[in-house]
Amino acid sequence: MNVTGTPKDADQANDSRRAELESASRAAVPLATLRRAGFVVALPLGAILAASCGNATPGPDADDEYDARAGFVEDPSGDPLPTPSGVLRLRLANMIVASPNLTICVSTVPGTGVAETRGHMIGTVDPARGLDGTLPYPGISPYISFPTYATEGYAIVVRLYDRADVPFASLAAPCPEVGAVEPMVVGTVVTATAAPLTTLVAMGVPTDSAIDCGVRDCPAPSAVLFGDDPTPAASGARVRVIQAVPNLPAPIHICFDPDYVDAANPGAAPSTRVLPLMADINGIAYQEATPFIDVPALSGTPGAFFVHVTVPGPADCAAATLALGPITLPFPVPAEAPADVARTIDEGDVLSLFAFGRTGATCTDDSACTPTGGVCNTARRLCQDPLSPNVLPWQDVMGM
Repeated sequence: MNVTGTPKDADQANDSRRAELESASRAAVPLATLRRAGFVVALPLGAILAASCGNATPGPDADDEYDARAGFVEDPSGDPLPTPSGVLRLRLANMIVASPNLTICVSTVPGTGVAETRGHMIGTVDPARGLDGTLPYPGISPYISFPTYATEGYAIVVRLYDRADVPFASLAAPCPEVGAVEPMVVGTVVTATAAPLTTLVAMGVPTDSAIDCGVRDCPAPSAVLFGDDPTPAASGARVRVIQAVPNLPAPIHICFDPDYVDAANPGAAPSTRVLPLMADINGIAYQEATPFIDVPALSGTPGAFFVHVTVPGPADCAAATLALGPITLPFPVPAEAPADVARTIDEGDVLSLFAFGRTGATCTDDSACTPTGGVCNTARRLCQDPLSPNVLPWQDVMGM
């Protein structure tokens, strides 16, 4: 971090920077300015980053249909395509740490032993809305509808390319031949076994990046599939956590303090574990997700969530195991943020909480954190910087 001015000015700047980064590390900090850019809204340092492609309105958009007539499914024989047996609705989440914008290419494997079709691009370019057709970090697309066929081995293949290697051209534009350009991630969805609503989460660390994962090796990018279920609860809301932070020292669990307001008003009630279920004593590891659980609606109430690592010895929600928080209610999201980003937990909500980012290096003072533009949280002995873990609360019932 470059600081100019007198030593006193530098100290004040460091104090200000420390306060900013420590706040960003403790909680999902407010979103200040928003600008739609491709699938995502671009947000300031430390903020929750959300994504949207087009309008998040109920019902599938025609632009999002993966239609055989658009040339995505090809039959070399020229015979008429079979009648689809169903529809798979797939959304894509880019949680690869500090990933470049990704161009999305989709192809199909028409059946066991049949060659994969040529991939085509999916995305929307609309300068008026700041859409460039790509998927930035972190970004979440709306659901995209794909016809499925009752053919053994039928699958959808998603390749995500660095935009610098494969620029987005237009919807249905041909993608490079397989092997011509190395994708950042390849994910295969076998439709016979996939949930009708599925999220493909790309996570990990770019293999050519300078990101330091500390004592752990940085995992290469990979695609993980999670079945979705946006059915509202009979009463209250439903919530789950998807763990995409690649280098936490241990699995995590989520605790909730029902009367926490701020550090000066923490309330009398203890923080208790809410996710994963108590039967899961090991917590949520990287690339795992909790089931959806029913929770009371929390609109208009105080409270805060806390993320803890799950290690032998300390009790659940122990202060010594705190990794992130407090994340207060209502979530600090401004009015101009996309509707998909949850502000509160309301009656009928179905939320996926994406944990993303990476933990910084260990430290005893700021010198260890300067290379990443961070500061040392001496209480936790961890560097806090723009890539520190954060949480994105996403409305699963939006954009359906």
